[in-house]
Amino acid sequence: MAYSTDIINIFSLIPKGASFVGEYRFYRFSYVPQDTANGLLCCRFVFTRSLTPQEHRQIVKETKINIAFDQFALPKDTVKVMFLGRGLSSFEKFSQTITQKMDSMIVAFQHLGLEQHQECTFCHTELESEAPELRNFNGYFVPIHQSCAEVLIEQIEQKAVHEKKNLSKLPFSLLLALIGAFIGLIPQAIALLGAQYYVGILYAIVPLGALLGYRLGKAPRTKIMIASVVVITFIVTISFTFLYFSMLVIEAGYQSLQAAMQYSDIQRIFYTEMFTTLLFSALGIWVSWRAILKYTSNKEEVINQLKY
Repeated sequence: MAYSTDIINIFSLIPKGASFVGEYRFYRFSYVPQDTANGLLCCRFVFTRSLTPQEHRQIVKETKINIAFDQFALPKDTVKVMFLGRGLSSFEKFSQTITQKMDSMIVAFQHLGLEQHQECTFCHTELESEAPELRNFNGYFVPIHQSCAEVLIEQIEQKAVHEKKNLSKLPFSLLLALIGAFIGLIPQAIALLGAQYYVGILYAIVPLGALLGYRLGKAPRTKIMIASVVVITFIVTISFTFLYFSMLVIEAGYQSLQAAMQYSDIQRIFYTEMFTTLLFSALGIWVSWRAILKYTSNKEEVINQLKY
């Protein structure tokens, strides 16, 4: 995804790995294109403490800016400030608008007494031999000593070796993921079989069940996990729809689903049901996507980020 050079020029941002970092009125922030969506320009601020829901609302009320709040891994809060792109506005007018919005954001931070790490985020000490540098840790730019970064990289590499040893647990994890998906299907099955009521959003529980089952098996939490959760979700939901529809046509007096499919009206209903199942299964995966990614470990990417 392309960067907006406007944001880079307005705040004199400096390239850092695949992102840009800068400082405005003593508050450091990063500009990461992966955050950008729907034409919005997103800047991240990381603080030393978590914010309360009331403080979230206060910032939004004071600034009237589109804001999202993330929980940093330590945990600390990240405020993601999203601005509209320049569009057809002149650079001068856009620069004035963005600067005013950023000023209101900084004032809101100051009202809440929000502070950022000045010392190393991990060892919390000042070393005479080296000063902490802003480094990308899981997408969040925080000050880290070079020596601490090397220790972190070594720990992550050791975990990667340990995960490879756990590859033998993959079949068991897949089995538990399948069981978890079927358990996640129970609410939808009860709604359909018990009350004859279709609640498509209940399909969101299926991938969560598959994810929980996979994690219980302790196989490596890599991209294999994502693929497994997605594939198992579709297999379980489509199989359930097929069996449910077969049961309905037999109850209606047909000998089998194959016999009923000779009629165009039955075919149309069947394919509509299958399409609806696919649609809501995909929606369920989308709803659960944040949780799936949260438990996915991309150690190679984290190591590459820490090096810059």
